[in-house]
Amino acid sequence: MIPYRIALACCCLLPLLIGCADSKAELKGTVTYKGAPLNSGSILFQCESGPVENADIQGDGTYVISGLPKGPAKVSVTVSKPPQPGPDGVITNEPGTYEPNPVLIPNKYSNVESSGLTVDIKESQQTFDIALPE
Repeated sequence: MIPYRIALACCCLLPLLIGCADSKAELKGTVTYKGAPLNSGSILFQCESGPVENADIQGDGTYVISGLPKGPAKVSVTVSKPPQPGPDGVITNEPGTYEPNPVLIPNKYSNVESSGLTVDIKESQQTFDIALPE
């Protein structure tokens, strides 16, 4: 049986541990290329603290991603042509959203090292719009 004081101490510490979840953030925004919203694709966030997370770009160019740790992150944006059915007629389940006529962007944006895109995640809810130049 757990002594009363240990159980009480654990109950008091639990809210502090749960409070650590506040170090996670939600980002949302719009991705544009040459001023027009992207209509498909995905965004990759490579956080300095380690995790790599993806978000799908919706048909109106918007995205939302939750659970990112606060701090700096490198960002890449990938737009691909829709996957073609395999030999058995099945389309593979690849990350991202696909439109029949995607707004294509230069390949340099698909790699966190060459994209030049970064974000400093500071708030629990933050807007991060991505305007890709030519």
